[in-house]
Amino acid sequence: MLKGRVSISLRLTIWFGAIFLAGWVLFGMAMWLNLKHTLADERYQTLSRRIDRLRSLLDKNEDADARNEDFKEFAHATGGGLAEIFRANGSRALPSPTSAAKAFPWPTLESGVNEKFYHVNAPDQPYWVLARRSSLEGETVYLTAAAPKAAIFSSSAVSGRAASFRAHTSVYLFRGRLLAQPRSSQAGGSNHCCCPFD
Repeated sequence: MLKGRVSISLRLTIWFGAIFLAGWVLFGMAMWLNLKHTLADERYQTLSRRIDRLRSLLDKNEDADARNEDFKEFAHATGGGLAEIFRANGSRALPSPTSAAKAFPWPTLESGVNEKFYHVNAPDQPYWVLARRSSLEGETVYLTAAAPKAAIFSSSAVSGRAASFRAHTSVYLFRGRLLAQPRSSQAGGSNHCCCPFD
């Protein structure tokens, strides 16, 4: 009894399908890592600019009461109030500007580091925290600010990528149908190009 053999066409289909699938998996992983790095870099730039503004604000006032009031106004106006000024030992150099900042799970800062980017898992969502060493009245302090971690697969991002994929797929299918059409008319026998892409 002869054993059934897999046809060459079926084997080629499986082989090319496996290569295509592996290529898409690698492409998806590369895109995911690139998007993750891009979003983290954007959050870093946002927090860095926020801390620069806080530093400029602290330099304007030497009066402690006026400085505390300006710090509160700054925190309420930017970043949902998530800003703090810590000493090297972890205590607050200035009172918490908002209730959100007071309740936020700030990371343990590493003393001696000029700047560090932290990842914090808060009860509601993950956050990025940037801490930068500075000075206040001759004392070493750390200006800190937090922002929510952007979701890589947010609804807007997914819908945008889905629309782009559907558009590219439609173009390729349209091109495939045109290429599948005969290039010459069987009735008239005249040569006529049916594909505008050639």
